[in-house]
Order: sequence, then structure tokens, then C-alpha cells
Amino acid sequence: MTTTQGTGRVAAWAAAAREQLIETATSYNGVVTYAQLADVVQVATGIHTRQLLQHWIGDVLGAVADECGRRGEPVLSALCVDRSGSVGDGYAKAVLRVRGARPDDADDHAAHERLDCYLFFGADLPPDGGCPTLTRQVQAKRDRQRATRQAARRGERCTRCNMETPLSGTCDFVNERPPPPRSGGIHGARALRTALQVRHRPAEDNVDRHSYLCTILAEGGGSCPP
Repeated sequence: MTTTQGTGRVAAWAAAAREQLIETATSYNGVVTYAQLADVVQVATGIHTRQLLQHWIGDVLGAVADECGRRGEPVLSALCVDRSGSVGDGYAKAVLRVRGARPDDADDHAAHERLDCYLFFGADLPPDGGCPTLTRQVQAKRDRQRATRQAARRGERCTRCNMETPLSGTCDFVNERPPPPRSGGIHGARALRTALQVRHRPAEDNVDRHSYLCTILAEGGGSCPP
């Protein structure tokens, strides 16, 4: 076993990593983890290190990305992810260096870049050409976060009409406030209260809200909104 230090080993590892990543790119939605790639490049080159993975794999992937930039290829380092399925901050830095702009969402950018890799390096794509795909772990995490945000919004009430707002967080009544009924008394109050309820009725009720609202307002002496 050979243990070396210095930049020479990064170049050797990067060459081996490029070969492995090209092989990965021939399988649609294929990815490889940092740990898997680290094992491959050390075995392939015979150059081993006792350094922790996080101290050197980023330099190797950065060198791979630089070579892709020189060749005008998709960034192969998009195919390498950590245990959580994310490309990590090092990917965004490499894209900035190679493409001149740092992606706002590294994992989303990598999903598009991986699709380009599959196409460029000859993977068998689905009949529809495939689509950018987040890794299973990243997609699951985002789904959980979205569900949490939606659950948090349930039960929120509009500060103006005190009715529960839709999951969009936008009060339909405030945006499309109907004119108040012309007559007062109990019939007018009933018409306005019903109008509020109609505005907040879930879309899945399949109710023609506009027609129903017009009928109720007319009963209370109001006019139908446009």
C-alpha cells in the first residue's frame, strides 16, 4: 500500500474518479456516494491516505469538474453525493468556478446536470427523454418539509375576516371582497356571513361559488359582484 501526500495524488485520484463517474453516467439516475468513490480511486491508483474523507474528496471532485469545464462536458461531479443524497457546498463552488455563476439550489442544479450527463455519456433514457431527478433522500426530506409547512398553515385565520385561510395563505375574501348588502337587519347580516363562508369554501366542494354568492346577496338586497 502506498501512502502519499501532496497535490500529485489529487490529479491521479481525479483521473480515476472521472472514469468511475463516466461509468456511473451510463446508468439513468445513477449516482455514487463520496465514500464509494473514495474507495474506488484509492484502489484504482494504489494511492491510499489515512486522512478523513472530508479533507480531500472535495479537491478530487473539484478537479473533475474543472476537467469537464475544459472539455465542454456536463459536470460529472453532480453524480457524486454524500450520505444524505446531497451534492454539498463543494459542488456549488465548483459550478461557480466552471460556469461563472453559483447555483441558488445546488441539489436542484445537480439534478439537471445529472440528466445532461446521462444524455451526454450514453445512458438509456426513458421514451420521454427523462427528467431532472433529486436523489431519493433529498426528495423525501423536501416532501417532509413541505408537509410540515402545510400543516403549520392549517388553522390560520385571516386577520380581517377571521375565517380560516386556504393552504396558500391568501385570503380569498380579502382579495375579492364582495360589496356589502344594501339592506340592513338580519337578512343583510345573514347574506354577508354566507358570502364569507362561500369565499372560503374548499375548491373540492365543486360548488359554483359565484352563482351561489349572487343568490344569497340578492336575498339580502345586495348586488352580485362581477
